Amino acid sequence: MALTEADLKNLPKDGIDAEDPGKYETLLKDLQGNILKSHGREHSVHLFLKWKSDRVYHAKKWIKDFATDPDPEDKQADDDLNILLQAVNRITPGLREVAEIVHREDGFVLRNENNQVIEHFGFADGVSQPLFLKRDIVKARTNDCNFSQWDPRAS
Repeated sequence: MALTEADLKNLPKDGIDAEDPGKYETLLKDLQGNILKSHGREHSVHLFLKWKSDRVYHAKKWIKDFATDPDPEDKQADDDLNILLQAVNRITPGLREVAEIVHREDGFVLRNENNQVIEHFGFADGVSQPLFLKRDIVKARTNDCNFSQWDPRAS
């Protein structure tokens, strides 16, 4: 069932419950990752690829195999830089058979003197960030993040 304009303008008071999204399930499944909330990883490796035109079938198979049944609860690789780099080294040989790696960008979290995550201009990240998901709204209320002075819920 498609969402109406009224559905989108009148989100639940406490946000969308990602564990039980109800009529918003299709909307959540159709969103690009990292849109409603940052991925929160300490480390990342981004590989920019140019797929080999003569290996299209094999490239599609590689993508399918790579994306099949990842465990969303397995955050071990992003918590440990060595494990992440081992994973990159493990997938790279097979990837090179179907694509050229034109650039690699290694990412890591920046923190200020108070150990707050900061963005690249040096400002604390996530401050005044609109909240969409119920668990984040409940957490903000529980932690008294000035909820009485500023309502972080997205309209």
